[in-house]
Amino acid sequence: MFTFFYDIGIFLYTIAALFWMSIQKLRKGKYKDKLSQLIRCKPPVFERRPGAKVIWIHTISMGETRAAVPIFDQLKNQYPDLDIVISTFTETGQVEAKKSMPGAKAYFFLPFDFSWLIKLYMKKIRPDYLMMMESDFWCQLVLQAKRFGAKVLLVNGKISPRSHWMISTFAPWMKRMFTSFDQVCVQNQEYAHRFFALGCPKERITVTGNLKIYNSLQSLPNTHSFSLKEHLSIDPYDNVIVIGSTHQREEAALLSSLDTWLRQNAKHKLILAPRHPERFKEVALLMRSLKISYRLFSDLGKSDSHAQVTLMDTMGVLRSCYEFADLAIVGGSFFPSVGGHNIFEPIQRGTPVLFGPYMHSQKDLKDLCLQYQAGALLPLDQVASFVQSFFSDLPMKEQMRAGCMRASSEGSESLHKTWEVFNQLTNT
Repeated sequence: MFTFFYDIGIFLYTIAALFWMSIQKLRKGKYKDKLSQLIRCKPPVFERRPGAKVIWIHTISMGETRAAVPIFDQLKNQYPDLDIVISTFTETGQVEAKKSMPGAKAYFFLPFDFSWLIKLYMKKIRPDYLMMMESDFWCQLVLQAKRFGAKVLLVNGKISPRSHWMISTFAPWMKRMFTSFDQVCVQNQEYAHRFFALGCPKERITVTGNLKIYNSLQSLPNTHSFSLKEHLSIDPYDNVIVIGSTHQREEAALLSSLDTWLRQNAKHKLILAPRHPERFKEVALLMRSLKISYRLFSDLGKSDSHAQVTLMDTMGVLRSCYEFADLAIVGGSFFPSVGGHNIFEPIQRGTPVLFGPYMHSQKDLKDLCLQYQAGALLPLDQVASFVQSFFSDLPMKEQMRAGCMRASSEGSESLHKTWEVFNQLTNT
């Protein structure tokens, strides 16, 4: 009876999701790859090696995929006979998985959570382990994995107060899923209490810390950083701000706030990288309407533009820019809808970070950053004055850079604890 009503709910969700993705595909060119794969309902091409065990890693979007990289690297190094398949929920997650976790046996989008469809995927993949990242909870994915004999592990787990309330109030039957996890690795004690309240046995919950703190992507070679700076025409005396992972409304607000700072000195440079690639054209039109002189990263070398603002219209370059930035501003945090992004990407590269007051999805990262004074939390109307102070106060700048180094050192413990839990799971 549970499965029947659950499938009806997923059917309604699927109709709404397919309609939304079709509209976004027509309007913005999004979801082209995902839509075609989801409509086919076809499991990935995958053949298990004789005698090999299989682990299915499921991540959500870009941030969760990057957090999975150190675990993937450990699996490849210490379990060479393990076949790894990776599913993601978003297209940016899929691109990141193929780039940052090469060598997996298959990459695919997670199908809609129908019991019959997940069963079809399970029959094809037959995983020995299902490793899920953070907070993408799907009942049939977990329950069917258990029915096929897999051990299910949640890594870097978190659950927001709103999600906890909704599950407890409107979907108590989802507790069946939470009792099915073999191990749950959570970011902090607060999340541990919520998972326990939803049915996870206490002995299966381990507080491991936040894997996003771990510097899985080591600093790029100096030659790479130098060539990128040269490509961007940035010299050693330029003051560089990189604004990353911005969302709608944030670009206009931040560009307006920093307009005076840019006009003060031609040596002030700004690099802007919107979160979603389908918004590149939208942001370019916005800058034209604001009469901001800019250049496109994809056009560098084709034109002689020396504009102070560079619009990153290419994916995969942002972290490289954090390498030589003086200050980073991370979006998704200046308006309430998103809840923040991974502010540790610049911190891990020794770059102080500025972010807004809406960091409810990244509470651990925010608290650790502020604890070590590696960054600052400010509303939009205080951004301009902070930037002025930062570039005129050398001791302040150096103190924050030192804070970045101290904060980055926290990450190795979270990886170690998570890896210990996985090893225990393989030995039981």
